Amino acid sequence: MNRIPILAHVRRRSSDTIAEMESRRLERDSNAEIEAVCRKLGGKLIRVQSGHVVVRGGRHMELAETGTPDRLLLLPDGLAIWLEQKRPGGRLSVEQIEWHEWARQHGHHVATIESAADVVRAVNEARKENS
Repeated sequence: MNRIPILAHVRRRSSDTIAEMESRRLERDSNAEIEAVCRKLGGKLIRVQSGHVVVRGGRHMELAETGTPDRLLLLPDGLAIWLEQKRPGGRLSVEQIEWHEWARQHGHHVATIESAADVVRAVNEARKENS
């Protein structure tokens, strides 16, 4: 049996293709790099969940609305940037596009990122807009 060591630590689902497993591994590695650059910038990176969950007793708890970005980066200088992380080639949904447009119209910084370099670029652009 041939093993693919680079994918050995990625949870396999029965319907997964090798490409899907590799994509999840790349996303996980990218998450670690993004988190590291945010720490290096002195920031706090908050994960935001949207939709709803079923809680004890079968009740539903609403989370953030559909379209809300995945993360919120808070920096020591008071700058806050909403970050929507996408896999390479990933596209925003209609709800995400609408949410981003609304946020920007109201003075919030929003960026779509694929990598740690995109985070640095988003921070630099937001600081430039604020100056």
